[in-house]
Amino acid sequence: MGGKGCSGSAELVYTGQAGGNLYNHNGGGVNYLCLPNDPENGEHQSYSNAQLYGAEYEIYAHSNPRGMSGILENREVPCAVCRRRRRSSVITIPGRKTCYKDWNAEYNGFLMAAHNNYKRTDYACVDVNAEPFE
Repeated sequence: MGGKGCSGSAELVYTGQAGGNLYNHNGGGVNYLCLPNDPENGEHQSYSNAQLYGAEYEIYAHSNPRGMSGILENREVPCAVCRRRRRSSVITIPGRKTCYKDWNAEYNGFLMAAHNNYKRTDYACVDVNAEPFE
């Protein structure tokens, strides 16, 4: 998070904005996601379900970590998903129904997390054809 590109010989899969739960919601996810800049809208879901919000820096000039430059106060957080060839790669791309070039869909589902009134959990991709455990 916080960068728009890849380092070394890594190849860029996509760029986006970091996002996750609203800071004052109880439910939803605890981990940040790299939300793509070119989302594909699915079916609208209930507002009481976990929602995704863009992340922003809360790093003020007087409290910048030593060695960090630039004014980041209340600015959005960019992100990039990178990969290195000839290594196993499995990624979840939130907010997309189709894969990017040279990638294959192995799984399709809904991004879910805890209800807004519950404690936060990790985001999880739940199978579109979910089944109960017998």
